[in-house]
Amino acid sequence: MHALNGYMYCNTPPVQLRLGSTSRWLLAALGTESDLHSPLFVQQLLMEEGRAVSTVELLPSITKVVTVQATTKGLWEVDCAVADHFKHGTRMGLQIV
Repeated sequence: MHALNGYMYCNTPPVQLRLGSTSRWLLAALGTESDLHSPLFVQQLLMEEGRAVSTVELLPSITKVVTVQATTKGLWEVDCAVADHFKHGTRMGLQIV
């Protein structure tokens, strides 16, 4: 069972950001050795420790702070790039206005 902000199966309300805005996200993973996650912010600029990345490696009991710059207007997804997690709804909307 996987969740984003306590919501499961794609039920997380979309987060809204303004085009060109920058926001900080605290990412955390809980669980056992089978709970590896790789959050993916579709069509947005993701920065980790000062470098641009496409996804972030989250191991169990790890937290990371990333910077997201809203670069493309529209309704996009934040999801886990692990196929089984994606299939079971570990994703949410990201609306750039």
